[in-house]
Amino acid sequence: LLFAANSSTTNATLLDKKHPRLAPLIEHGYNITFHRYDPADMLKKAVEASSGASVEVDKTVAKEFIRSLPRFRRQEFWYSNESNLLRLALLFVHGGTYMDTDVIILRSHGEAFAGGGGGSGDIGESRNSSEVVPLPNDGAIAAPENNVIPFPKPHHPFVAAALNNFMLNFNGTIWGNNGPRVLKRTAWVLCYFARILNWRLVLATRM
Repeated sequence: LLFAANSSTTNATLLDKKHPRLAPLIEHGYNITFHRYDPADMLKKAVEASSGASVEVDKTVAKEFIRSLPRFRRQEFWYSNESNLLRLALLFVHGGTYMDTDVIILRSHGEAFAGGGGGSGDIGESRNSSEVVPLPNDGAIAAPENNVIPFPKPHHPFVAAALNNFMLNFNGTIWGNNGPRVLKRTAWVLCYFARILNWRLVLATRM
């Protein structure tokens, strides 16, 4: 669970488990612990972890992005964009599930995530077919904004590609440009090349 706090939040407030955002989770049995993450440090760890992988987090692009962090931090939506960056970096380094906390799970994770991005199925592939899912001519991705995508194993190539997309297309002046839209842009690019080259798009990490 990623909980971002702005720089004005005091340690006492952040660590107060009676905080109105944390108390309901604790009351329902969630074990809440706090970890501090630095965007530059996590991005460096993602670069190191991707070395030699099928899809690497671009070291040159990451270095330039880190160099630009002081400027990005002054932009209007950095508060949410910092969370967007940490989310992708943490998913790549540790694995996990990309979803918002307001998503209500109605089925067991195993059933709900069958055919998901990091589980047993493949992104860009229909549930019951080996054919790549066709995309609209305008390049739009027919998917909801509140994505739920599991990446149970670390170093998933789709997440590495998403991190590269995040950095190359970063725009701190447009809210939402660096959040779920990153996944849409990444999926569109990968599915497009899979289609024109007649490849079956298999992104699930198989050990």
